Amino acid sequence: MKRMLLNQSKQEAEVEASGFLQLKRYRSSQIIFIALFTSLLALFVIIIAIVGIETSQEKRSYQKVINALYRDVKTQAQKDGMSWLEVDNTVAKGVKLTFKPELFEKNQLFAAARAKINPLYLPYLNQLIQLLKQVGFENYAQTHKSLVKAIQIENGDELIMTLRVEGHTDAGTLAKTALYQSNIELSGFRAYAIMNYIQLYSQIPGDRFGIAGYGSLRPISSNSMDPINRRVEIYLLPQIITRPEEQS
Repeated sequence: MKRMLLNQSKQEAEVEASGFLQLKRYRSSQIIFIALFTSLLALFVIIIAIVGIETSQEKRSYQKVINALYRDVKTQAQKDGMSWLEVDNTVAKGVKLTFKPELFEKNQLFAAARAKINPLYLPYLNQLIQLLKQVGFENYAQTHKSLVKAIQIENGDELIMTLRVEGHTDAGTLAKTALYQSNIELSGFRAYAIMNYIQLYSQIPGDRFGIAGYGSLRPISSNSMDPINRRVEIYLLPQIITRPEEQS
């Protein structure tokens, strides 16, 4: 037990240190900018994802990739006994992963006005990272060429799998002395905390990740002050990108 606690403390320290160094590279205003325009960014995600997909057959093939990923993730989660994980197929935004609300009944993912991950949830995140590895998330497109080849991708374009984390808060008013200036900013940092942890321990390339913050605009409880609104939503989505040409 002591060894387990020591390992967990070391893990938390590594995450906090890494997160701090990464956050020093960003200005708070940049996080706020990302959060304020998150709805527009969500639209861009969909546009970027389907760029170059013009025919109905190609669109169906693209949806088949999402459907296959959904089935693989859901099946693997069931095999691993991850009853705490909700897996949904949103189609437009990809495969949605969320902690089931009942998980928050005793302990919240985040403390009020804070973006530090509750250590009690690290084992769940570790299991989620293992799930991504088991379904081959990073190289999913390469290992499912029979599905991808039906999508006519132009020369220089590539279909990759991306992971987007969206942060949320309750409607509590932040004190003037709080670390964050608004719930929008707070939700952006919560999304960043989860993204940073997953990226750090999954070793998935950083350019596969994205974040957004909605503040208290999208509560899942009828009571906007309910602590269960302090949460994140994770989306797995294939996107078509253009790789920069290598200079000789």
